[in-house]
Amino acid sequence: MSWSETRRIVSRRGFLSTIGTVAALGAGVVLLQACQQAAPSPTPAPKPTEATKLAATTAPTTAPTAPTAAPKPTEALKPAAAATPTVAPKPAASGGKKDANIWHTWQVKQAEPLVNLTNEFNTKQSDVNAILTFVPSDQMTQKIMAAIAAGNPPETMPGSPFNLPAFADAGGVKDLTEYTKTGELDIKDVYPGCVNIITYKGKVIAVPLTVGTQGYYMNEELWKAAGLDPVEKPPKTWDDLIKYAQALNKPAEKQWGWMLHNDGTNGTSQIWASYLMQNGGEVLNAEMTKATFNGPEGVEALQFWVDLVNKYKVSPQAKVAGSDITQAYGTGKVGFFQEYPFYLGQIRELKFRSQTAPLTTKAKPGCLIGGWYFPVFAKSKQPEAGLTFLTWMFKPENQHRLNIGMGNLPTKTSTVNFPAYQDHLKKEPQINAFVNQLAIAKAWPAHRAMPEITDSLGQAIQEALYMRSTPKQALDNVAQKTDALLKKAQ
Repeated sequence: MSWSETRRIVSRRGFLSTIGTVAALGAGVVLLQACQQAAPSPTPAPKPTEATKLAATTAPTTAPTAPTAAPKPTEALKPAAAATPTVAPKPAASGGKKDANIWHTWQVKQAEPLVNLTNEFNTKQSDVNAILTFVPSDQMTQKIMAAIAAGNPPETMPGSPFNLPAFADAGGVKDLTEYTKTGELDIKDVYPGCVNIITYKGKVIAVPLTVGTQGYYMNEELWKAAGLDPVEKPPKTWDDLIKYAQALNKPAEKQWGWMLHNDGTNGTSQIWASYLMQNGGEVLNAEMTKATFNGPEGVEALQFWVDLVNKYKVSPQAKVAGSDITQAYGTGKVGFFQEYPFYLGQIRELKFRSQTAPLTTKAKPGCLIGGWYFPVFAKSKQPEAGLTFLTWMFKPENQHRLNIGMGNLPTKTSTVNFPAYQDHLKKEPQINAFVNQLAIAKAWPAHRAMPEITDSLGQAIQEALYMRSTPKQALDNVAQKTDALLKKAQ
């Protein structure tokens, strides 16, 4: 998720970490700050001393400092051209095959499933030669836009709700509508939340290969000690969440009942957006010309968060990022938290057992979906070769292996129902909490202004949590900025 440039594109929200220091805790504790992006790469291994300090914190005394710049990830696999935002060199195809150049942002370990499936693809057919190229995520959009302008983009790459509209508006992507009426790419087989992302201005502009929904991770030992049953009776309503968080919250034992993603970034806004959706709210109007997150539904959803932190005091007011939460959870001093399925691998390695559950419901079920969506670039040398590769990857027997390997979720019902994937769900039942939300999950609106909007929304949520403004004031201020951005985009 991750959902996810993760900015969680998902991820994550793909999924990078921004490291910074935070001077905001009662005893002058220094924390490791890591803002998860919606990409699906796992967080770093926990640092017990820092995590223990966070778990032991009860209240901040000062406002948090700004995060430092994110470190640039090292390149892996075949490196892209580094000097300028241009495309990577394209080796000549062997044996008369057409090249399908695929750029991606995943580091070596995370890319293994893609690498293995690509090698299999190249050996099983004689028409297309798929070539993988790693590009650092903070350079990807710039490089692709430059490549589109130069008329020499790769055949495909993973995109997100944040950059797909820009690619389409630049005339850079192939209209895939005719290919999605029947066959392997049949859009009727795709979950609605994914369809909303890949459909832009009436055209299908991408193939959704891998996504993530949000769910609850619950420390089974702490729940049972509090007389709660995380398997049979997980939180199903907002009232449940408050009640269970209070039961799990033990300040004298330096134990938090609940822990919110509260670092004022896109990571904060994408966790909160699920509660906006649960309350019947929407981020933008249907025409995507005006903000609606500041309506009564949004104000109530933000007040719910403010109360969790300031009234019930079950979650730190301090600046807390995604990796801070998982590190603190790993100490066994956090009752539960909310994230994407890619954390399952890390959680399984802890000394205590965890359970998972779908998110709560209020007016209706609601969950933000993150993920990766692959356009075919119209100006690439061999767009049909790119489409051939994506069609092969979209087959249930291939898509289920990609997602199992990456710790993400399939995007179509035929893959979820594929016998091998069903066997996987039986062996790893904790994944079901996330899979069961695919039918109702929704993504950020597909609009090119969303990166700025979600960042500003994250800052406003944090402002309300620090009680520097009311939920209504905080959301109204961002709504004004949002309306101006949407108008400018028109």
